Amino acid sequence: MANYFYVAKSFDGETKTGNTEALNERELAQSLKSRGLVLIKTVLKEEKKNWLNFSIGGHRVSLTDKIMITKNLGVMFSAGLSLVKSFDILASQARSKELKSALLNIKDRVSKGENFSDTLASYPHIFSDLFVNMVKVGEESGTLDEVFQVLSLQLQKEHELRSKIRNAMAYPMIIVLVMIAVGIVIVTFVLPNLNVFFSSLSVEIPIYTKIVLAVGAFLAKNWYLMIVGPIIFFGGIYLILRTKGGKNAADALFLKIPIISPIIKKNNSAMLIRSLSSLVAASVPLITSLEITAKTMGNHYYKEA
Repeated sequence: MANYFYVAKSFDGETKTGNTEALNERELAQSLKSRGLVLIKTVLKEEKKNWLNFSIGGHRVSLTDKIMITKNLGVMFSAGLSLVKSFDILASQARSKELKSALLNIKDRVSKGENFSDTLASYPHIFSDLFVNMVKVGEESGTLDEVFQVLSLQLQKEHELRSKIRNAMAYPMIIVLVMIAVGIVIVTFVLPNLNVFFSSLSVEIPIYTKIVLAVGAFLAKNWYLMIVGPIIFFGGIYLILRTKGGKNAADALFLKIPIISPIIKKNNSAMLIRSLSSLVAASVPLITSLEITAKTMGNHYYKEA
């Protein structure tokens, strides 16, 4: 369901405004009609981000879905199908409710005479500025089939790059998790036994050993801190990264960490070159291309540059 702000008029000529949820504008118009109102204008409201929202992509449209949409649009448009019919077919194949709702809404708006690129721009979480501007150029030049092929290739390369990054980060993550597990075992089982052993020797223990044994005894006694502590720690980091200052600080840090820095630099450089080349090839002006490409950068410092 999408959240709409609407302006409507009653049969007496009285203007009414309000907010309501509907699958698309057609359903909204029918709902208002049943209440004796005629829909005049609608504005799709973006959901407000809650800083305590910990959901992980539950309603986001996956990159695989975007590739499927773009590739199929290119094939259907080359085969001579209209945009309205194409989006009707795509909506019937969509697995995500949010994606299906967006595709149906786009179909309805295109059938009413709106520009295709303008309808796509209403869904920035699905269609990026790069996507929308290339479609706009394709509309004006009559080369939408070629634009869809370029965009499909662009999204496929992005998907391949993300897969390579995930695979490259998998091994270090496994090592870190194993180290944490080993640390928990040592603190829980090994250190308490060592403490008993050293106590039975009745000898002077070095200060560093005393500190380690004291920490081990404390954590063994308050074992729940080993569960609550990491949750609070990583939860705090997550909330900090959602702020502008925290994101900028993390971007600067990632560019300095030896193992992560090369991956971040290669990823952003690949996105920069690929996006810029696609826009320039689509005859988008260079200044506009740079502005659009900047919005696709994941790292703040690449975006500013």
